[in-house]
Parts: sequence; C-alpha cells; structure tokens
Amino acid sequence: MSRLNDLIGGEKCHEEVRRMRWPHGTDCPRCGSNKVVKRGRNYRHRACRRYTCRNRAKCFDDLTATIFMGRHPPLSVWFPLCT
Repeated sequence: MSRLNDLIGGEKCHEEVRRMRWPHGTDCPRCGSNKVVKRGRNYRHRACRRYTCRNRAKCFDDLTATIFMGRHPPLSVWFPLCT
C-alpha cells in the first residue's frame, strides 16, 4: 500500500484514489460497465475527474460511491487521518 502521508496536493490524492479504485481502468460505480468517457473535471475540486457511463448515460466522478463523496474538506485533509 502506498504511503498516504506523503501525498500533499489534491491532484496526488485524486491520482491515488483512482489508482486504488480502478487498477485495471475506470468502471461505472453503479453498473460496473467499462464503457466510460471522460467528461472533464469537477468545478469545485479541479483535481477530481468526471466521467459518463455509456450504458446508463449517467455521470460520476472519482469520489462517487465512496466514503469521500459529498464531503467538503479536500482529500489532502482526509488522507492523513486514514493511516
């Protein structure tokens, strides 16, 4: 497992979430489809990527269906607490 304490910036934290969550490529968190298209970035957290599932035509981002979803503090605040 990576050393989460070493992650400083938001971009590095989101990269780590993506790496741990989708080691073999991005999948829809609701239906599991790998037919996913990148849709830019979250307007509040620029490091957070957005996607669209082609099967369901629904949008999601890096944090959808995780314990971090809907939280206001950035991931760089949460990660040191998780170790």
